[in-house]
Amino acid sequence: MNIKQWCSTNKLDVQINSNICTINNQKFLILERQEDENMFDQDFHLILTDQEQAILSQVDIEFVLYQFGNSWYYSSLSNFELTPFKYIGKEQDLIDIDFPFLGVHGEYELCNGSRLYSDWCKKAKFLNISSLGICEKNTLAGTLAFQQACTSAGIKPILGETVTVQHEDSTYQLKLFVVNEKGWRNLLNINAQIKVFNSGFVEQSYVLQKSEGLICVFSCSDLITESRYQLYKKAFSNRLYQQLDFVEWLAPDKEKKHLETLKHNINNYIDLIKPVIICDAYYLDQADSDIKPILNTIGKVDFQNTSKDQYFKSLNDVIDQAQPLFKSEVQYETIISLCIEHLNEINDTCNFKIKLGEMYLPKYEMSKEEREQFETNEDLFFHLIEEGLLRITKAESEEYLSRIEKEIEVIKLGGFIDYFLILWDIINWCKKNDILTGTGRGSAVGSLVSYLLEITQLDPIVYNLLFERFLNAGRVSKEVEEEIIIIQTQDGDIELDLKKKISIFRAGKKIEILAQELQLTDELINYK
Repeated sequence: MNIKQWCSTNKLDVQINSNICTINNQKFLILERQEDENMFDQDFHLILTDQEQAILSQVDIEFVLYQFGNSWYYSSLSNFELTPFKYIGKEQDLIDIDFPFLGVHGEYELCNGSRLYSDWCKKAKFLNISSLGICEKNTLAGTLAFQQACTSAGIKPILGETVTVQHEDSTYQLKLFVVNEKGWRNLLNINAQIKVFNSGFVEQSYVLQKSEGLICVFSCSDLITESRYQLYKKAFSNRLYQQLDFVEWLAPDKEKKHLETLKHNINNYIDLIKPVIICDAYYLDQADSDIKPILNTIGKVDFQNTSKDQYFKSLNDVIDQAQPLFKSEVQYETIISLCIEHLNEINDTCNFKIKLGEMYLPKYEMSKEEREQFETNEDLFFHLIEEGLLRITKAESEEYLSRIEKEIEVIKLGGFIDYFLILWDIINWCKKNDILTGTGRGSAVGSLVSYLLEITQLDPIVYNLLFERFLNAGRVSKEVEEEIIIIQTQDGDIELDLKKKISIFRAGKKIEILAQELQLTDELINYK
């Protein structure tokens, strides 16, 4: 397939003049080689003809375009790359209508979805789609990676999940999209039911209970019943939609059932439940359809009812596919217009993003008896430390008091008081219920606070263990981290500017490193 045929097949809006291909004002030199001609020398440098050299000397060109196998790729002139010549610029003859795509099943839907989220974003840009929605089945594992990929590409991420709902002896599918933080927390709880408390499903009653902050979309693969509609309408109100997906199936029985379900849902609930076009996509292009059966085989999943049509569609693709299914042109145009209107309604409503760069620690909830005795969690924390000190014979020594003061300062700075109380509560409960606990492990045994709370069983002062291996001011405070690091040695504490270099011995060799690179296991020699 020559370059003109390739561009036409892949709907690339390009200009080709002689050996130069232009797209988005970017020029590519077309390298055309016969099968027996070499494109690279032994050092893997491009071999250019005299004509190609002449073109490069006259025209400002940064990339070359070449064929490898049955596909075309491009590369910079300086560093060879094997980058597919796809999703470049904008698709030819795009319909200029906002069309959020909410059917992404990507890399984290193991043995079913495929391709990196960055690839989905590239095609979204190519199709002039500004919003992508993830709806992977019974998993939120890829949510953060999806959000980051979309953000990097300038695409709005809409977070969601396809969940399996059980009611009595049957199951059905729902798509749930996140509106706000409350909805995100509710979706996390629903996902926990699927992953932890049940075997791949969530009870219908639980979904209805956790409806706040979520948009619900009935799957087009399941018949909508009156009782189900009434329950979900009460729970989700105007945040209730029904999915239309005009996918074609290879199995006649599956195809017939799908079309009958679509017809039933449209005819009976089009005026009650807002329709949206959500094309469940498990691969980027129709030509990639063989990926899904392979993944299903690896995952030992039944793929008898498979399709070559579950790809990332443009609005053009949807229109071409859906129009023949409607007898009336008026009905078709009305429903499609409603679907697009409702898609943009979801797009405008779902603006939640997972906050990054912040630490979210759990809060310790005091018991009724503790609340009667202590005003705050901090009061309880100090009370427990005092009790721990009373159990130690040498607790009143200057060494212990100085150490505990230093540790508490770091713990308060990092906001870890509740963290220690939760650990204390867990260990305390285990002991009361005759559950064996250990002496402690890792760097936590270097904490005197942990020892006083009986979280660990080793006195760090007796065994000369460093608290800084567990927590230090440089790790819990950005403000402090940008200034100094405290190194504890047998001769006392040393304060170092993080930007200063120090000399150390590591593996028997003297080296010089920045203070911020210092590992506390290193033997400090000198500093400057």
